Amino acid sequence: MKRGAEKGPAPGWGSLSGEHRAAAIEVLNRKIERDPTMGGIVIARVVGGPVFAGFRAWPCGDLPIGLLCSEVQSHLGAKTALVRLPERIMHKQDGRRPPSLGHPQLTAVHYRHLPRLIAHPEVVLRSTPPPDRPQDAYDRRLALMGVVGGKRYFAVLERDRTGRRVELISFSRRNMTPTQIRSLLDRAAKVYRPSGR
Repeated sequence: MKRGAEKGPAPGWGSLSGEHRAAAIEVLNRKIERDPTMGGIVIARVVGGPVFAGFRAWPCGDLPIGLLCSEVQSHLGAKTALVRLPERIMHKQDGRRPPSLGHPQLTAVHYRHLPRLIAHPEVVLRSTPPPDRPQDAYDRRLALMGVVGGKRYFAVLERDRTGRRVELISFSRRNMTPTQIRSLLDRAAKVYRPSGR
């Protein structure tokens, strides 16, 4: 990766082996974390171009997929704004990791909406854990909901215990009636509405 981070991975990225691809992506992740102001442009290019197509076909490493606004970052308790899409989650999303059915119906066009959803969610939810889980089970997890391109999307994010790493753990598109949305919000443990939304 010889080009500047603002341009994304170099053209030869697609010909690298899995191990070298993962290493090249991690260099890009570190550059984005050091300079988030240009990170949004880089991530849009990564998700909207051949890099994402190559990652989806052959997942390796952690693809940069979005940047949190400071308000949501604070709610999540994260020390980084960068959201990563790990290879194991890409396998799960595409239904290649049983028993999860994933969301293989999502296309590259749908994934291009992810950076905007992560940066500008309409509503942020902290779910109530099921009765058989500890009450603090979801303290490190938030669900983001928003309408992008006329469709309603959900993204679930989780930070690690240190707060230095944030991962996308689920992404889906849902058709919901206003009644279903109200029911979802009523069941949530906490509901945040980012300012300006």
